[in-house]
Amino acid sequence: MSTSRCEAWHWQTPFYVVTILLSLWLPILERPLLYMLLIVTTLTHWHYGASVVNQMCEHFNRVCFTVHKRVKDMGNQKKLEDQPNEQNTSVKQD
Repeated sequence: MSTSRCEAWHWQTPFYVVTILLSLWLPILERPLLYMLLIVTTLTHWHYGASVVNQMCEHFNRVCFTVHKRVKDMGNQKKLEDQPNEQNTSVKQD
């Protein structure tokens, strides 16, 4: 289990409370307010998902939706090219 804890207060909570109060006070605004909440909640969910994917890709040194590693500097690339290829060393020569 993780030792991290969730926040006690979410930044969207006041929007939900205001929407509920306005819907009870002026029922005609209930549908537009619900659509507004739907749009805001969906956009924040997409933003959160994209942020998590970007952080994970950075951590694992990957580019989104590809399998290839990122090469940060050319020094690492040259070191990888200098190493012998396993396919060439496994072939027997007569």
